[in-house]
Amino acid sequence: MNAPGGATALAPALAAAPIVAIGVEVPPMSDTGAPLTYGLRDAEALRGLLVMDAGRVQIARGGRTWELSGRRRGLSWFGVALEPGAEHADAAYYPHLGTGGTIAFEAQRYELRRLLFGDGWRLRDEDRRPVARMAKRRAPKRQDPLRLPRFTIELEPRARTEADLWLLLLIAAWAILTEPDLPCY
Repeated sequence: MNAPGGATALAPALAAAPIVAIGVEVPPMSDTGAPLTYGLRDAEALRGLLVMDAGRVQIARGGRTWELSGRRRGLSWFGVALEPGAEHADAAYYPHLGTGGTIAFEAQRYELRRLLFGDGWRLRDEDRRPVARMAKRRAPKRQDPLRLPRFTIELEPRARTEADLWLLLLIAAWAILTEPDLPCY
């Protein structure tokens, strides 16, 4: 169905789901040593940054910063988001044995799972209600010689009411970037 002016009208379900993107803000340059910086954007503004520099990972959002670091526990590992000078982590990521994992805040937990069919990820709250779908894509080599991953995120309409939504999405992007690029069977 066409809308006035020849534009195709979106189905109500698609129009209601806000699209958010995570893309490279500052491409790394081998001669300058610039860190890889991902920006989380929606239609309104830049919501946060994920900065990856030689094993050091930081999130910047709303004047606050978090250091993301991996910790060992037995044979496994988990990641924590810790503000400088803080005694305890604001969030943690616990990878599952397969793909995905759990992102935990003090009052809420979220499950990050790779979709069984298709190339994407699903983020759900602890009541198994969907929060977002995330797709990681790489541009063709002729457009981006480094083929750096970019994300498209479809938020559920109620997702903007989630506390720490933007921090949650940046931690989820980091978790996906740390996953090996294996085919999903």
